Amino acid sequence: MIRISTSYTQEQGVQYMRDAQKRVVDTQAELATGKRISSPADDPVGAARLIDLHHQIDSTARFQTNIAMATGRLATSDSILDEAGQLTQRARELVVQANNAPLADSDRVSIAQELRQIRGQLLEHANSKDGNGDYLYAGYKTQTTPFIETTGGQVVYQGDSGQRLLGIAPTRSVAVSDAGDSVFMNIRAGNGVFATTADAGNSGSAVIEPGDLLDPTAFEHHRFQIDFQSSTDFTITDLSEVPPTGPGPVQTLPADGRIEFNGISVKLTGAPANGDRFEVAPAPYQDAFTTLDKVITALETPVAATGAARTKFAQTMADAMQNLDQMHSNFLDTRTQIGARLNGLETQESANSEFSLRMQSIANDIEGLDYAEASSRLAAYTLTLQAAQQSYVKIQNLNLFNYL
Repeated sequence: MIRISTSYTQEQGVQYMRDAQKRVVDTQAELATGKRISSPADDPVGAARLIDLHHQIDSTARFQTNIAMATGRLATSDSILDEAGQLTQRARELVVQANNAPLADSDRVSIAQELRQIRGQLLEHANSKDGNGDYLYAGYKTQTTPFIETTGGQVVYQGDSGQRLLGIAPTRSVAVSDAGDSVFMNIRAGNGVFATTADAGNSGSAVIEPGDLLDPTAFEHHRFQIDFQSSTDFTITDLSEVPPTGPGPVQTLPADGRIEFNGISVKLTGAPANGDRFEVAPAPYQDAFTTLDKVITALETPVAATGAARTKFAQTMADAMQNLDQMHSNFLDTRTQIGARLNGLETQESANSEFSLRMQSIANDIEGLDYAEASSRLAAYTLTLQAAQQSYVKIQNLNLFNYL
């Protein structure tokens, strides 16, 4: 016969009430938080899955923050380049005015003063900062002023060629900057493929236009020299030939002044003189500030009404208009790239939002509480607790002294 002590019976009753009380409290906590998993012990497999899901949700939130930052930075850059394009267009209008109108030297000086203002504004735009105080066009050197002006008046680039990247998805990054050298410095002169220049010693009235690329397959990136033996006869020399081959055969200038060779076409306006020389070469790089400086210098220099000085001035203005067009095109090309990135950011933001909602839905399915089931369970646990408490009271009263 096994003897059960009174203390053992009491301990068992108390432990049972504790267990029942814990079940009631845990269920009440579930109803209060709306979650059925409050610790890994509640569901080890589900808890591990939740950790992974919340990590993905948090990572996506950081990507969304990066997207907002990138969008603001790129939008600022786009706005600045839009203004730079407008300044370039205004500069071109002034050059056309200076070249076509019968202006006095003082009038040209006034135009030069406005161009200096445009140059100053362009330099200010090139040194713009974003909302965090970082320079937009300094490459990786975001705390270094990208463009400075030397004592000689030349603008020098101090940044680098790097593009800052921000992650916007687990396997995707986007450039949030454009290096200043590619935007403001490394701009092709001429028509972007080749450039035409007139010799400073020319005495005729001929001005050479930028020209056109007719056949890219026939175009060789060589330097060519056009020498006139009279107002109509000329030769072409390939200066890049090794060994040198000397001048080609003598040709006659067509009535429309157009010369075609090497897959290109150039046109002369006016009458060349004996000994005049022109050069056609692959387009070099020229920065935006040098382009404006050359125009300003030409406008501030007194020009005779007729003769070689006037022709040289007209040639400088023609070159300037073409170079300003290249500046404007370069700004537009950069804005096109920025627009493509902004579109990509918008698309990725939507994809990230959808992914985050999907992960949140899965997490809710795993840890979410069925309120009806939990309420029913709480009622059952409460009833069990009450029964245990009442039983414990009755068991305590089971004493032989009650029957004596």
